[in-house]
Amino acid sequence: MKKLLTYITAAALLISLGSCSQEDGSLYDFTLDPSTEATFAAEELSFDGLTADLGGKISVPMYRGNTAEAASVPVTITGGEGTFTPSKSTFDFAAGENVAYIDFTFDFETMSPAPVTISIVANNEEDISDNGYGATELVLQKQLTYSSLGIGYYYSAFGGDWEQEILKAEEGNYFLIPSAWVSGTDFSFYFDGQTLDWYTPSTGYESGYGPFLLNILSWNVVSQSPLTLYLEVTYNLAGYVDDPFGLGVGYEVIEFPEGFTLQ
Repeated sequence: MKKLLTYITAAALLISLGSCSQEDGSLYDFTLDPSTEATFAAEELSFDGLTADLGGKISVPMYRGNTAEAASVPVTITGGEGTFTPSKSTFDFAAGENVAYIDFTFDFETMSPAPVTISIVANNEEDISDNGYGATELVLQKQLTYSSLGIGYYYSAFGGDWEQEILKAEEGNYFLIPSAWVSGTDFSFYFDGQTLDWYTPSTGYESGYGPFLLNILSWNVVSQSPLTLYLEVTYNLAGYVDDPFGLGVGYEVIEFPEGFTLQ
């Protein structure tokens, strides 16, 4: 059975795409309109649980509303080179099929734990449903084995400060801050004392604010006991590079649990 990157159901998409549609207030049948009416499930498909039991393959779906005839939707795939290999560059639908797949193969043993982003963009705008997604970004990451370091502290120029559990991966200096700003949105990053790679661009959305993009300008270790990481950041509303409603420059501070040292 194919492993999907999203939990959205084909049934829900079929309701939105339908076997018929409306144009200028009147219903029309797809037999009179050759367009594929295709869509991805979402603008971003995240999957942070790549495991050995997947057999080195994942399958990315595309859906369509017009199933009357066989159809192919060509796409351009960028990113993931050397790690993820696509099986082809078209989504090929047989007559009557509402979903098609492109498979991506990978070597689980040799891949890095760092997340990989792959962009898939439909080449022809006319293949896409008016309300559909003609492009998607896959965010793929090897599943890591996290365990708790204990309770530290988190300080934010925007959100105040609070006690915070911090997790570390057995596979190396990969860290997870569960439900950092917002419940359900974890901050993940790599930090070895010399290098910081921040993997979570958005704070997540909570009623009343966000999501904000965190752009790290600089970082510094301001204490070794407890180990404390100071991040100088800018906050901007997601989707806006020069957001006039952003909060400007601020800071995020991660204080690791007492007694923790980097290996």
